[in-house]
Amino acid sequence: MSKLLAYIYLEICAIFFIDFSIRFKKAKDKREFMKWGRIDLLSSTPVIDFLRAGRIFTINSFAKNS
Repeated sequence: MSKLLAYIYLEICAIFFIDFSIRFKKAKDKREFMKWGRIDLLSSTPVIDFLRAGRIFTINSFAKNS
């Protein structure tokens, strides 16, 4: 079961990273985007456990933009 959860977790991280990449590419001012976008980038990193909290901000901003 833990292998399945690890796979699902990596897929979720990939989705966050793809979302970050698309929004970064569309951003007119890349520097301005990175002021807040770095939280999204770091939270998409699956290895660093304490950065997972950044996903709350990502989900919140995604909900606002949808």
